[in-house]
Amino acid sequence: MTGTEPYDVIVLGGGTHCHDDYTRRRYLRHLRYLMRFVALFTLARVLRTRVALLGVGYGPFARPLTRMVARMTERRADETVVRDQASQRRLMEVCSRCRDVSVGFDLAALMPAVRQKLTS
Repeated sequence: MTGTEPYDVIVLGGGTHCHDDYTRRRYLRHLRYLMRFVALFTLARVLRTRVALLGVGYGPFARPLTRMVARMTERRADETVVRDQASQRRLMEVCSRCRDVSVGFDLAALMPAVRQKLTS
């Protein structure tokens, strides 16, 4: 791959990416991390590449800026499957215009099984 081929979909899978449970300095670094997703997903939309958020956790949210970034990530996604009902509830609280948000599971839960399979 040269990096110029079109992609069908970009997937962000597993983990609680959208939250703000950090002290000030660490929070600013995490906010920069989240904004990279917003930029990537925005570029994907421009290039007509689908975005899927699969098994992602949302919250807790203590800061208005994090709520805004959470809305921005979800609105740029074509499909959102959160890892639990608490994440679904938190996301719907901050994003009243969000599309259908399904509840699945955290894909990170598969990691021990994948590691076991790869080492066998």
